[in-house]
Amino acid sequence: MAKGRLARMLFPLGIALVVSVWLPTITSAETSSTRQDSLPDGAYSFPFELYEGLVIAKATVSADGGDSAGTFVLDTGAGFLAIDDSLAMWLGIADSIPFGGTPSLAPRALKRFQIGDHSIDFVQPIMTIDADVIRRVTDRPVLGLLGQRLYQDRALVLDYVARRVTMVPSAGHDAGSPALEASRVVASSFYGVGARAIPFRLAGDGKILVTARIVVSRFARSKPFTLVLDTGATKSTLFRSSLEELRVDPKSWNAICGITLPTLFGTPSACVVRVPRLELEGFVPHSAAAAEAGTPRETPPSNASTAHASKTTRRMRPAVSATLGGNASANANPATPVAKAQEDSANAVSDESSRTAADSAELRTKNAQDADRRTAKEPWRAETVAIRDHDAILMDSPLQAVLSQIAGESVHGLIGYSFLKAFRVTIDYPNRVLWLAPAADPDPRPFEYSTPGLQLERRGTEVRVTGVVEDSPAAAEGISVGDRVVSIDGRQAASTDLTTLGRALEGEPGSHIEIVVEGTKGVRTLKLQRRKLL
Repeated sequence: MAKGRLARMLFPLGIALVVSVWLPTITSAETSSTRQDSLPDGAYSFPFELYEGLVIAKATVSADGGDSAGTFVLDTGAGFLAIDDSLAMWLGIADSIPFGGTPSLAPRALKRFQIGDHSIDFVQPIMTIDADVIRRVTDRPVLGLLGQRLYQDRALVLDYVARRVTMVPSAGHDAGSPALEASRVVASSFYGVGARAIPFRLAGDGKILVTARIVVSRFARSKPFTLVLDTGATKSTLFRSSLEELRVDPKSWNAICGITLPTLFGTPSACVVRVPRLELEGFVPHSAAAAEAGTPRETPPSNASTAHASKTTRRMRPAVSATLGGNASANANPATPVAKAQEDSANAVSDESSRTAADSAELRTKNAQDADRRTAKEPWRAETVAIRDHDAILMDSPLQAVLSQIAGESVHGLIGYSFLKAFRVTIDYPNRVLWLAPAADPDPRPFEYSTPGLQLERRGTEVRVTGVVEDSPAAAEGISVGDRVVSIDGRQAASTDLTTLGRALEGEPGSHIEIVVEGTKGVRTLKLQRRKLL
């Protein structure tokens, strides 16, 4: 497999980290969730910590070099289990650290991977990465990523409120039988009341592709486009060039710019914006639709991405939508060059690359077959799962091109935690069905965007400013990227958890906070006003 392709599997996590370093939070896992002995045969469950949307769980990896236990980020945007390159060398599954920290494939397998009471023997392929960027922004000793290959034969139930992940065996559906009904049998005990079913496609190394629209007003809707569902992203992400392609103008959207995007390949700039309304397209079987709406039987197009375009669908009464709160958009000016990603993508490890290409072709065939069976066996009507005023990252990035190459179709962005947190999430991989059940906000933050406008990151024992929001109180006081934060409201930055420092920045609009910073202007004590920025 090409090293560049490995990098692309991890890139979404870098996007995920941007807001977590700006306004960080972590919540301890609860232990009162689903009991292991109450699960169906073959299922397993484990608790996690929630760090601004990142699902961080404890696991153990074993190889000839020994055993190591630590924390990993659950990342559906990553294809495989990924391990820090230094740890991979210590375990004996890798011989060296790639130059520049470029993600690579380990030449040897893990003997065992264990999470909770569940273990997997002989795990391969394994990616090696420089996990330092993840550790810097989370302030946690993260060892790697839990990628899709570990749970591709299961339904993944992600409960943000209970802080628990459950993996349920799912054999998929028989040829000629409805995928939705097969998924309902597997997941109905977990997805909760009011769940909406969203069909998805799998592409490349297991990317989850869903169809979406942006709704600006009753009479202004974008054409359908494709997003990757990524649990490793703390915010949904839209690529600026995609909006131009969709003829959506974000200039009127509320936005804050001046933040940066820590990634495995540099730190481009970006904006956080409020999308007026972001919709994901779902489906319901005819029986449910008819009972609810009293409409005649409808048959969707075979391609899920165009199901909403049929005239018969437009004649139906408006589809039911799960609409909750959220955010969204403006200008970004990324600094990461495209050339590096393109150069890396040319360096192929031929056998794994061929295997991935074959897997991708097989997935596309499976998607098409599923669509044909749904058309013949499971008439449906389009319904939407939507969030108004959805906060998302807006940026330009080479990630769009590389994700589109992996997926075999145009990819316009990511669905991240800022969308998913409103739901209990069930991802049934074998049946290609995503279930979203409305849930309570797992971490209410009324003043998330009421701050002086600073983005922070830990560098060793120091806390540094990595972003200053344009036209913010922090910018007005001349605080610059690179300045060292000495203290915040009396808390010494060097000895205080990054989470606590980030929370201290938030508060009622108009209130003040005392910050001591050191930069080119020397050591200064500043009284900054908190202001609603978005």
